[in-house]
Amino acid sequence: MAYILRDQGGKEHLSGPTCLSTHAKVDKSTQTYPNFAKACKGGVSDHKDSSSAPKKECGKEDGLKEGDPETEYLVLRFRLLGNFPGMRVKTLENAYSRYLRDGQLTADDRQHITRLIAKVSKERPEYSPKNLTACYAYSHWIKVALEGLSVDKQGFLRQMLLSVMKNLYLSPAQAAAVNKWFVKIEGAPVLDPEAFTPRQRQPA
Repeated sequence: MAYILRDQGGKEHLSGPTCLSTHAKVDKSTQTYPNFAKACKGGVSDHKDSSSAPKKECGKEDGLKEGDPETEYLVLRFRLLGNFPGMRVKTLENAYSRYLRDGQLTADDRQHITRLIAKVSKERPEYSPKNLTACYAYSHWIKVALEGLSVDKQGFLRQMLLSVMKNLYLSPAQAAAVNKWFVKIEGAPVLDPEAFTPRQRQPA
């Protein structure tokens, strides 16, 4: 598993689940951190400095249960990608409000989200959990990369960020080119260039 966490000083960490409680002072029973290891190609280590620590394979279970699929999907759409067009749909607004209030989903909300995931995965795969996880991972690390660049050098990455936000997609070639910028960022993962799901053609 892999998580992006921000400590009280504003510094971001690439952490595995064991390190989650070190950087995030939260009740792990009610807080969900969507696991972006599904979008990783390289390794993510469970240490404060993931650039120098021994690498291990993304997605390995090592002590903390991943958030359930329904809660992760809701958090992706409303908190992490809430500024992306089409994410904050009315059919999920009440469910998210109840989740914020109670720290968990109701049985009815969970059932509704389960059905929605099945529907979009078949009919609108750009909104599938897998693709939104890729959007989350790529958009986050592109923003981190932009912070270290002067304005005159930001053009390409800003175009790629706009494409992720507008189209929920990068081609494998685009994603591979973006990954070349990530190697300059301490602790950044290697993301899978084929993590995105192409949008299905709509019938004429």
